[in-house]
Amino acid sequence: MRGIVGACIAAAALVALASASCSGPGAVSDLYVLEELEAASAVDDPGERVERLRIFLANNPGHPWRTIAVRRVYETTAGELGDPAGAAAYVDGVLAGETDPGIRGRILYRRFAWLWKADRAGAVAEATRLVDSAETDFRLFLYLGYYCAGEEDLSELTERLLAASLARANDEADRRIVLGAYGEFLAERGREREAEAVLRQAGGSAASEPLGRILLLRGEREAAIDAFVLAAAGMPGARKRVSLDSLYAAVYPGRGDLDERLLAARIVDGPVLDPVEFVDIDGGRHWLGGRRDGAQVVVAWSPT
Repeated sequence: MRGIVGACIAAAALVALASASCSGPGAVSDLYVLEELEAASAVDDPGERVERLRIFLANNPGHPWRTIAVRRVYETTAGELGDPAGAAAYVDGVLAGETDPGIRGRILYRRFAWLWKADRAGAVAEATRLVDSAETDFRLFLYLGYYCAGEEDLSELTERLLAASLARANDEADRRIVLGAYGEFLAERGREREAEAVLRQAGGSAASEPLGRILLLRGEREAAIDAFVLAAAGMPGARKRVSLDSLYAAVYPGRGDLDERLLAARIVDGPVLDPVEFVDIDGGRHWLGGRRDGAQVVVAWSPT
């Protein structure tokens, strides 16, 4: 499951940061906001660092990167200052005034991730509490499921978290992400028939690798190759992971058209992107809705 969800987390983080950088007044000065955040985070004394991060939050109350500052206040307070109760109370106070579901989800996820390293029982209790909560960000439950999926004793909790994520996924793209993660989880638990049905619903390159493994184990080598080609076309490293070249040569000796199949699989028609405005790294503003003639390449990267 870590292959699918890891890729999804990276993609979701890039998209979130890309959209964050292009919204609201003052977006041109985002690099200055980042400099302020990193300067506060670099303070050696943990108490002073917390104070500087709180000042950053007061100066930038609506900025999307407030989640990073909140996380660093929490981790510094709980870790270096040795006050986990105070850190938890701080986050609860922040959440009491936070209404954005995505921001809430990221803050809760970061608290869980820190607990997972420092207090596993506390992290499990947090996930168990959240799975029945009114939180609405599907990514929160997907990320928690990612952590819990590797633990055999947390299989039931993982399945509940993935079900909660699926119930909160609002569009087809989000549903496919969750279905892919759920299908891989089922496959890892030996529930191949259930996994296959879910992975076929998910579709896409990420779900195709675990689907191909199921088909290969069942002896359906040609169908497995079809799945692996789709996986390798969209997932860096999948071609080598599944030994696609040697499998292809064994099933189709002498054909030599694997590269052509991979290239063809990479050319797809996706949905039309929303006509959003975004800001590039130099502060220039661009309106995606005005760029419908010709090919456009948009690279989203994480400034942190």
